[in-house]
Amino acid sequence: MLGSRLKRWLGGLWNTLTGTAARGRRQTRDRSGQRCRFHPALHPLEDRLAPAVASITPLSWNVVGLDSNNVNVGPNAFLIGARVTADNAGVSNLVVRYIEDGANNTLISPVGATTLTQATLAPGASQDFYFTVSVTRSSAAYTTVQKYHIEAFQDVGNDQLPNSGETVLSTPPNRELFVEHLISQNRNNVDSVSVLGKPPVDPANPQPVRVED
Repeated sequence: MLGSRLKRWLGGLWNTLTGTAARGRRQTRDRSGQRCRFHPALHPLEDRLAPAVASITPLSWNVVGLDSNNVNVGPNAFLIGARVTADNAGVSNLVVRYIEDGANNTLISPVGATTLTQATLAPGASQDFYFTVSVTRSSAAYTTVQKYHIEAFQDVGNDQLPNSGETVLSTPPNRELFVEHLISQNRNNVDSVSVLGKPPVDPANPQPVRVED
């Protein structure tokens, strides 16, 4: 008895839903003027799923660093960037974010905003976005890494976060910032120049030297 009642209830529910959907359909035309079915419940979702960012390309190297002789001199802040290109429809409410991946390296940290926005990006146009990262002035930072990526999306939800239905594009995976020993050539001096088979050049009496293959 219960099974029969359940079947009748499910059958009635199905008829109600399909009847409502059928009544809700109407004929409309697409941009080309062709007749098409209009589904009120699906069109907002289809609009959210349409990709608005065509590509995102890294602009910066992954090598950062500190002076090899003295960590307290020289640069320790570096720009990390990516170029975002809109599709043929353009982008509105564009959000670009710097995201750290994997283990957090406290010796490599972003400085300032890690989320950048732009109200509009014209169809097919590109815009460069840069974030600043800082390396702690410590010898412990040498050869350490921080994995990261940069992502871009059209912020339909207006919350600066990627949500379901928002297409997110990212820079290639497994990119990482590497802290190198930077060589500061400006502190080096030329004491003397020697040419094979010739006496050393006297700095007080310079002579022209030609180098050939």
